[in-house]
Amino acid sequence: MLRLDLGTSIRTGESVASALGDRALLTCQLVGLGFATALLLGLPLGVLAAFRERRPTDRAVQGLGVVTLSTPAFASGLALIYVCALMLGWFPAYGAGEGGLDRLRHLVLPAVTLGLAVMAVLLKLTRAAVVRELARYHVTFARARGVGPRTVLFRYVLRGAAVPVTAGAALVLAYLLAGTVMVETVFALPGLGPLLVDSITFRDLPVVQAVALAVATLVCLANLAADLAQPLLDPRLRTPAPTPKAAR
Repeated sequence: MLRLDLGTSIRTGESVASALGDRALLTCQLVGLGFATALLLGLPLGVLAAFRERRPTDRAVQGLGVVTLSTPAFASGLALIYVCALMLGWFPAYGAGEGGLDRLRHLVLPAVTLGLAVMAVLLKLTRAAVVRELARYHVTFARARGVGPRTVLFRYVLRGAAVPVTAGAALVLAYLLAGTVMVETVFALPGLGPLLVDSITFRDLPVVQAVALAVATLVCLANLAADLAQPLLDPRLRTPAPTPKAAR
């Protein structure tokens, strides 16, 4: 494993490392775009629902989150293909493209499908964190002093809500890696998902082990990045420097 010698595929006879290298880039691109989609949709909607707590807007946003979370990825993917690819012709229906902008056009619908599946998780986490911050005394005092809503949001509320949302985002990224299997199959993308399905079907154990190892490594790295980012977002989590003896 340390030498990246993961064995040879029983089914194709090629090196497992080379088989993963050809497909891992596409899967990482899809996960990155899906994660960006989930952030762009989940975070603003969560903040909106928190500021309109227990109002019709809050109920509508949470209802939308329940619908997206309850819809299987293959169902939302097929719906997007029918509407955006077949009816409107905005994006390609399947395939990975030739690279560059063509690759980006082919990955838009799969990324939206992947992001919608986890958008509700970020929405709920953001809403809960923002509601908790809005109830704190320093936010109430800032509002009482006449501080503008934009300043209260960006300077006080979002800074306090960043830590729990960052921790939840790492879990969402792990879920995205697992969800690529279904999405790549629906959109005929030659990523790690179809490779894993074919390897399990033909009992190609070296490839199955390598894909599981790669996914587990990415999940660990995502959680490590989230843990390292939390002290940067919240100074209260940093370890204080030791006090010199002369200053005691």
